[in-house]
Amino acid sequence: MPEMSVASRSTILVVEDEKEIARMIQILLEARGFATLVSHSGDEALVCLRDQAVDLVLLDIMMPGMDGFEVCRRLKPTSIGGTSRW
Repeated sequence: MPEMSVASRSTILVVEDEKEIARMIQILLEARGFATLVSHSGDEALVCLRDQAVDLVLLDIMMPGMDGFEVCRRLKPTSIGGTSRW
């Protein structure tokens, strides 16, 4: 696979409560040229998404506290004129 330039790399947010699994996914994605951000909870992911531009969210569904389904619900725009990117 051809190496992507730093300027053209897509950023993927990995949301996974199990730190070892999150690290493994991060290593695999970075080896393929993607930039990564990692969050270990739904709350942490929402803060990250508020502060960082990402191209893709890889989201665990079964997490303690706020699960992946609730994260998705909160990412959806609340109205047609909403400011959410998602």
